[in-house]
Amino acid sequence: MENEIIKRQKYLDEILGFVDKPVIKVLTGIRRGGKSSLMQMIKQHLVELSDSQESVLYINFELLKYINITNQQELAAHLKTVMTAKTRYILLDEIQFVDGWEIVVNGLHAARKYDIYITGSNSNLLSGELSTRLAGRFVEFHIGTLTFSEHLYFQKQLGEPNDVETEFNKYLRIGGFPVIQVAGMDAEQGDKIVADIYNSIILRDLVKRKSIRNTDQLDRIVKFALGNIGNTFSAKSIADYLRSQNRQINPETIYSYLDALEEAFVIARVNRYDIRGKETLKTFEKFYVADHSILRAVLGDSPEFTAGILENIVYNELLYRGYTVNIGKIANKEIDFVAVKGRIVKYIQVAYKLDSIATVEREFGALSDLKNGEKLVITMEKDFRSPSNDIQHHNLTDWLVGQD
Repeated sequence: MENEIIKRQKYLDEILGFVDKPVIKVLTGIRRGGKSSLMQMIKQHLVELSDSQESVLYINFELLKYINITNQQELAAHLKTVMTAKTRYILLDEIQFVDGWEIVVNGLHAARKYDIYITGSNSNLLSGELSTRLAGRFVEFHIGTLTFSEHLYFQKQLGEPNDVETEFNKYLRIGGFPVIQVAGMDAEQGDKIVADIYNSIILRDLVKRKSIRNTDQLDRIVKFALGNIGNTFSAKSIADYLRSQNRQINPETIYSYLDALEEAFVIARVNRYDIRGKETLKTFEKFYVADHSILRAVLGDSPEFTAGILENIVYNELLYRGYTVNIGKIANKEIDFVAVKGRIVKYIQVAYKLDSIATVEREFGALSDLKNGEKLVITMEKDFRSPSNDIQHHNLTDWLVGQD
């Protein structure tokens, strides 16, 4: 089953909506998150659309046959040898391995003859020449790992569906990297694959590219960030923690490491938003991980991480549904998520269980002063009745598989 490609229809529909539009289609996301499989699906669609294999040129720069294409001159020379008069669609997978690729892509786009699709596992893909020269002429699609509803679909396609609760426990344990699902790996095998993905990102994308010499510092900062998923913290918090372990590091270096982790899509920084003051605050952000399996693979399987993992799953689900997400602050209360899509605003609290009066008061009380928008508390309880008429309670699995 490892070579089977299962369609991720939501992403595919969004991308194919731009076929033959005069913009470069850019797919970004963490390594092994499913971008290459989507490119194969796009390739298949384009071949069928044009009724010609020769109209579609696909290159995956992770393959050994392309290892010698390392810069713009080599890329341009190779394209000249493989492009024909029939070439219409150009798909360049993991293009970030080629220095100066954006100059070649810019030239192809300027010719107005080609429909171009590229993928990359680093957000710097869009921070250089491409964004400068082609402002307004490319569209980005961020490809996440599998959501829970996608997990259910994959299991159904693979002929291994269980009831929703059983599948959610499985999803909690193995995460959403497609390769683990398709290959039918168990939890231990999945941990090893995720650890290998994580290590390749750290060693290949960060240590080498950023010339990081103190890998022990980087490792400790990553583990601190992962261990505090769902908690607000600052660079000073990390510096104080490392100082307690007799390791000195300045906040600027910490932020440079966190920035690098963001660039590689390992973590995402979420800013705090003052709801009353209507401004973004610059301190005490939260960080979430691209896939919760990374946390387990790096830090181990511990019940203390469960609440943070559930919050992480909700965060990634909101991104998948197209929301812009911030943390909310109103007076001295913190809202887990302020999710905005067009005119839709949702205020969301996430908890494992509402098993005490204090927890109920904290989660529902944080939302009580809000006047506008939809207010939700999401937990693992099935039959909890909300104490407030204007605050909804949702069971997490029901919410994940339900309509937005």
